[in-house]
Amino acid sequence: MTALQVPDGSPGARILGFGSYRPRRRVTNHELAERMDTNDEWIQSRVGIAERRWAEPDETLVEMSVAAGGKALADSGLGANDIDLVLLATTSPPKAIPGLAPRIAYQLGVPRPGAFDVNAGCAGWCYALSAAADAIRTGSARNALVIGGERLTDYTDLDDRSTAVIFADGAGAAVVGPSDEPAVGPVVWGSDGDLHEAIAIPENETGMSMAGQAVYRWATTKLTDTLAEAMRRAGVGPDDIDVFAPTRPTSASSSSWPSG
Repeated sequence: MTALQVPDGSPGARILGFGSYRPRRRVTNHELAERMDTNDEWIQSRVGIAERRWAEPDETLVEMSVAAGGKALADSGLGANDIDLVLLATTSPPKAIPGLAPRIAYQLGVPRPGAFDVNAGCAGWCYALSAAADAIRTGSARNALVIGGERLTDYTDLDDRSTAVIFADGAGAAVVGPSDEPAVGPVVWGSDGDLHEAIAIPENETGMSMAGQAVYRWATTKLTDTLAEAMRRAGVGPDDIDVFAPTRPTSASSSSWPSG
């Protein structure tokens, strides 16, 4: 019996280039104060946001993702033909089927790659980046394009102070390729399924709801365990960390690795 051949992977994976797209329209806290009971000081003291971007009708999730992905490709020095895996992390597709990653890959000129969407809330891009790095390390992919894109204004009541001051639109992307040494990771996964209703779009509704205090308590009490475990696996301590860049926790999912 012939033994199955397993492709050779890479010792590690690293980010080769970044790209981003921000919608044209700037929405300041002062503009929000004209449509709801809030003000700049209240918003900045609670969520640290001074302005956000809201997409215009022509700035679709696909178009924003394509723009960010194209910039990442240019920054990496690779061409579309060098990419064989495209991942889109999003929670705000315009419809459930089909996924958008294959369409984005097509518009970028990537020839028949593996492509799929990832829905994991704010941790989605971290999940997708880890999946891409794992695919490269195992030999399932040579180079991957990872995109995080959201058009959350489609699902946000723009007069709701609890959500409209936080959620917005845009896209970011990274090209991930092989590395002779570990560069992405180690990754620590985590979730709390019992909090699935803390932030959600209720069945048969189109608007997002959020239990802000529950999300805040979860983020400030549970994420520290994930971060500590990520540092332990990497063999580093808090004093070794130079950059701490948490994603804003809008779902009960987490994925972390230390930056040093």
